[in-house]
Amino acid sequence: GGDGGDGYGCFNGCTGLTSLPADLFKYCVNVTNFGGFGGGGGGGGDSCNKGGGDGGDGYGCFNGCTGLTSLPADLFKYCVNVTNFGGFGGGGGGGGDSCNKGGGDGGDGYGCFNGCTGLTSLPANLFKYCVNVTNFGVYHGGATRKGWDGGGDGGSENQPGNAGKPQKNPDIISTPPETNTFTANNHNGTFANCTNLTTIYQIYGNNTKMQRLNAEFKNCTKLASIPTNLFANLTGLRYINQVFSGCKALKLSARFKAKNIENVNQFGYGFTSQGTVYVPSGSKTATTFKGDSTSNCTVVEE
Repeated sequence: GGDGGDGYGCFNGCTGLTSLPADLFKYCVNVTNFGGFGGGGGGGGDSCNKGGGDGGDGYGCFNGCTGLTSLPADLFKYCVNVTNFGGFGGGGGGGGDSCNKGGGDGGDGYGCFNGCTGLTSLPANLFKYCVNVTNFGVYHGGATRKGWDGGGDGGSENQPGNAGKPQKNPDIISTPPETNTFTANNHNGTFANCTNLTTIYQIYGNNTKMQRLNAEFKNCTKLASIPTNLFANLTGLRYINQVFSGCKALKLSARFKAKNIENVNQFGYGFTSQGTVYVPSGSKTATTFKGDSTSNCTVVEE
């Protein structure tokens, strides 16, 4: 099957863009997405040597806008219906029915401000009014010869495989044993790779719907500290893999009031010293952090 096309956000790669007006999205009250969506790979063939195509990559609204140096605090004030700032990689196509031909690779997702290397700080209350957001993280397309998660279904004797879709479980970052060419470590969340970001204020509002923060600040190598209560009001959180992966300068102290976080893989991968997380006593969140050494955090129940 053929490869899926890439999806690009409205200002993707505008490297000469240096500032944004505060009322840029004033009349965009019905916008629901500032992320990027990659197209699914084509389905696999029905015989030998006909694996599925690769899924396309999804690039967020301001991805790669390296000239941006600041963001207005009210940039998203009127965007009350937005649900996504993350990136969606297209699923790889399913494989053929014989010879173990693998499905195509899943596409990568790149969040709204991924790679905005000119940003040094984020204003307080940037997302205060975005109370319906469910995803600041990344969906990575799945891929397999037998249609694991996002990959299309494999072909049969007389029926080609199906095209891929975004992964059903976008929070798995390991390689399942039945896949041939699957990789899922290229998560790049909303502010991933903002390598000059040093200061973050309280940017989130009281959002109980948000579930995903995967790779939100991945590779923000100059980030030294965050507000302890940065995530405290995000009580619906469930998936926070790689949020600070690669943030080698960060001295983390973070409080979570969400009780059902179930994936913290590589949450603090690359810390030079262990972070500290404060979590609800006896909660699933506490069990998850304690059971995953890759989170690189000391757990304090309170």
